[in-house]
Amino acid sequence: MRNRQKFTRHAILAWLLIAFIPACSGYPTLAPATDAEVTTGLDTAIATSNRIEVKVEFEDWSREPRVRQFVTPLKVSIRNTSTETIVLQYQHLFLQANGEKRYAALPPYAIDGEITKTAGAVAGYTSIGFLANEFHISPYHQLYYPDLAVHSGPFEYDRAYYDRYYPIWQKIELPTPAMARRAIPEGVIRPQGIVSGVVFFEPVDVSEDEIEFRFRLVRDTDGDAIGSISIPFKVSQ
Repeated sequence: MRNRQKFTRHAILAWLLIAFIPACSGYPTLAPATDAEVTTGLDTAIATSNRIEVKVEFEDWSREPRVRQFVTPLKVSIRNTSTETIVLQYQHLFLQANGEKRYAALPPYAIDGEITKTAGAVAGYTSIGFLANEFHISPYHQLYYPDLAVHSGPFEYDRAYYDRYYPIWQKIELPTPAMARRAIPEGVIRPQGIVSGVVFFEPVDVSEDEIEFRFRLVRDTDGDAIGSISIPFKVSQ
C-alpha cells in the first residue's frame, strides 16, 4: 500500500509538472481571428487591397523552440497583381495591439549604405529559404544576395529604425542561420510579383487578446501610401 501511495504521489506530481510547463512558457500563439478571412487550411489569414494580396500564418518554429521566447515569427506572402511597384520595408510592417502598443518587424541586418553585418550566428547565406519572383532587393542588400535582381531606383533606408531595432538581435543572440535564410529582405514587389518568407516581430505579450497584422502599401514611384492591409489574429498560449 505504501509503495502504491508513493507511486500515486509521483504520478500526480509528474502530471502537474507537465501541465504547468506550457502554462508558464509565456510564449503566445497567433491564429486568425473569427472575423478574419482564411484559406482552406484555416491557419492562414488572407486580405486584399488595391490588388495587393497578403497571406499571413503563424510560424510555430518547433525546430528551434527558443525562437518564440524572443520573437514572434510570421510567414508572410505578398502577391502584387496591380500595375504599381510596391515598396517592402520593415517599417511598413507591424503588429498593432488593441491599445497603442505596436510590435515592430525586426531587421536582421546592420545597414550603413550596405549591409555591414548580420545579427546572431549568421556569417553568410549558402542558400535562401524564401520565395521571390519579380521581387527586386534593395541596393544595400546586393552583396548579400548576389543571385537576386537589385532594384535600380532610389531606395533609402530608415537609419533611425535600424538603430532602434537591429540591436535587439544582439541582446538575444539570434537569428540562427535557418531563421536568416527564411527572412524576407527589403526590396520592391513589381507588378505580377510575389515574395513569401518569414518576418520576425518583437515578441507579442501574452496579455494581449487580439492583435492586427498591418502592412502599409507604399508606391515606389513617389513614395506615397496608397492603402493598407489589416488582418486580425487572436492571441493564446
